[in-house]
Amino acid sequence: EAADCTLTDGCTLAEGHEGECVPAPAPLMAPRANGEPVTNFDELWDAVRAEDAKTTPTTIVIGGDIELTDTITIQDGQDITLVDDGEERTISHCAGSDFPAFIVQEEGELTLTASGEKSSLIIDGTNYSQSHTGYEKTVMAGAVLSYGEFTLERGIIQNYEMNRMRSGAVTAHGEKGHFIMNGGSIQDNVFTDQYGGIVYIAYGATFDMFGGEVHHNNSAPGGQINNGVIYIEAHNETGSDQDKFPTSQFNLYDGEIYENHSYCGTVLLGWVANQQPDFYSRAVMKMSGGVIRNNAAEYTGGGVFVAGQ
Repeated sequence: EAADCTLTDGCTLAEGHEGECVPAPAPLMAPRANGEPVTNFDELWDAVRAEDAKTTPTTIVIGGDIELTDTITIQDGQDITLVDDGEERTISHCAGSDFPAFIVQEEGELTLTASGEKSSLIIDGTNYSQSHTGYEKTVMAGAVLSYGEFTLERGIIQNYEMNRMRSGAVTAHGEKGHFIMNGGSIQDNVFTDQYGGIVYIAYGATFDMFGGEVHHNNSAPGGQINNGVIYIEAHNETGSDQDKFPTSQFNLYDGEIYENHSYCGTVLLGWVANQQPDFYSRAVMKMSGGVIRNNAAEYTGGGVFVAGQ
């Protein structure tokens, strides 16, 4: 009989079994056992690596400003969303660090969002210090290095200074690399080398922009060449290999790109140098909406520059 079942905290009646008590489903918004938001690096690290988070879509609430002492990696099979707790929260680097804030593996998914109109989650690169290492074939990022899917739903990525080629504040790499921007802002970042930018899409990756803003970024603050603010690169890791020719792509559906400064194109498509020429890889841009306005370039193509060999 239903009357014989005494419900206790955390229990509910199973559907179709009036007299049986079963544990209530755990809420996805509980990143720790006690359900409280995370407030420091160790708690965030543990929340991402929790057993349930390995296979179940998990939302982690950021309840304080967090300083990263290492990269947070989203592993294959994970679907992690980070959101503020209703207040403005900042995730930053420890002083002098040169590692990406987040790495997303090929089969992983990371989403940054905000809980309300007046709240925000900020990824801040003020303390990030990237070393210039000369000619590089490997890619790097300050905020997010995505081999899988990274979505900026709402939030801000700001104050990164990138001075290493083949890098960006946000980098998507490889044919499974996918950056989706539905809202938020990428702003006040600087790139001080060549063959890279603030958003760097490389080796067959895709950038889909459905909303948000990319503004007040600078990829040529002091004579730098061969770069853009959003660099869609037509190049592969092995040089001119016609058996491996990826297509990197930028699809602009909505949103605004404005008041940025670069060497050749706020949006740079192609491969602008003759070092390791690549005659097979492609860079594609499709614009069906959105706005590109009031951008400037030192060389050519203040808004969009298409480069070939």
